[in-house]
Amino acid sequence: MGLSADVVPVFLPLRHFAAGRHALAEVIDGEHTPELRDRLGERFGARLLERGRLLLLFDGLDEVADPGKRPEVVRWVEEAATAHPTCVPVVTCRFAGYGRQTPAGHGQDEVRLGEKFLELHVRPLDRPQTEGFVRKWYRIVETGLASDQAKGEALARERADALIAEIGKGDFRSARVAEMVKNPLLLANLCLVHRDGGALPRGRVRLYQECVEVLLERWREGRGQAVNVTAEQGRRVLQPAALWLHEEQGRTRASAAELAPALGPALQAVRWGGGDAAAFLRTVRDESGLLTGYGPDEFGFMHLGFQEYLAACELRRLILEKTPQASSALASVAARYGDSWWQEVLLLLVGVGNPSVFAPLMRAVVREPAFAKQTTLLGLLLEEAAEVSPQPFAELLEEAPEKLAPPLWKCQEVAIDVLELLGGKALLSELEAKLRQHPSPEIRARFAARAAGVGAVMVSERPA
Repeated sequence: MGLSADVVPVFLPLRHFAAGRHALAEVIDGEHTPELRDRLGERFGARLLERGRLLLLFDGLDEVADPGKRPEVVRWVEEAATAHPTCVPVVTCRFAGYGRQTPAGHGQDEVRLGEKFLELHVRPLDRPQTEGFVRKWYRIVETGLASDQAKGEALARERADALIAEIGKGDFRSARVAEMVKNPLLLANLCLVHRDGGALPRGRVRLYQECVEVLLERWREGRGQAVNVTAEQGRRVLQPAALWLHEEQGRTRASAAELAPALGPALQAVRWGGGDAAAFLRTVRDESGLLTGYGPDEFGFMHLGFQEYLAACELRRLILEKTPQASSALASVAARYGDSWWQEVLLLLVGVGNPSVFAPLMRAVVREPAFAKQTTLLGLLLEEAAEVSPQPFAELLEEAPEKLAPPLWKCQEVAIDVLELLGGKALLSELEAKLRQHPSPEIRARFAARAAGVGAVMVSERPA
């Protein structure tokens, strides 16, 4: 940063900012425990400021609990910087807490630092930076907790190596999950999840679930802050919002008024006592980072993967609870089979078992023309599914072919492949006589070959 070697950093968390104006020296002193204040002596903050040449790290403008106080904090920071010209002020803030705020009763206040401040945005981490972050995180944590520094360093290296190896394989090859390690906040959450469990959860569903719990609950608990939205409340209320957003191609943000109808019933179900939908969205945005603010009254998930995960959770709830919306939700998702915008949602949807929604989902999907064309996606679904069932494919083959449009004959061909892959040969044997008379020459040829003992003839464009 071009600072001289004698510049002293001073860490000042803005979440501790109280009502009223305070001298900067008092704020510095207020960050110390009584024991530390005794060791530092009287007027330590004042003596630091008299010395000058400080790097004043004002941390977390978004963490000022009352949004109405943020304009006051911004003006106070600017005044402090003007009063101490040899000091360099740096203010950190998630985008959620920066911009124009219009909290009830406070009018329209500007929460934006003046022109003397240069606004910078954190870029995505590259692979070396990701690895460096993990190693530094573990070194700080383990040496801070260990009574023996050498043992702490050794444990930090061991655990960092393990996490780096994990994020280089398996689910982290998935494009959506791979993006997570480029975000410092999400990467810190992955470190917490890894250290807490000794390994990252197997499967993307469990990984997203753990990260949501860290963001909404465990992160704040670990810092001694109140948890105003629990992980369970957050998931249940945000699920319908995520699905509502995802139903429009490419949509990742909306206003509180637009999201309120989706949130309302869920807010009543969890009996959240913190206010209306807008208050809930602001609380999640300001306290967890799971939601990002794109403006004073516009919200979206900090990472598309969370929108996809929570949309899949809501679809699963609608299906399993047999709600009135279940049939329309299934039909809507099936109609988008093969659409890249919905691919991750489908994979996450089948990735949860006990019970699985694989069968009802595939009953809707097998009748879509895209089912016969999107064989790569089908292979991924069969691979990702927590539980699979041959029944949806057998049921399609049991339908009288003369009553089906020719595009569904192609779907039946794929259903035969799936049954053979899933070990449903007994089901195929029961249907063999009917399928040997099928109007499709490809299907007739397959079953003529089977009757002759030649074996199945896989369609060439589909991998075995």
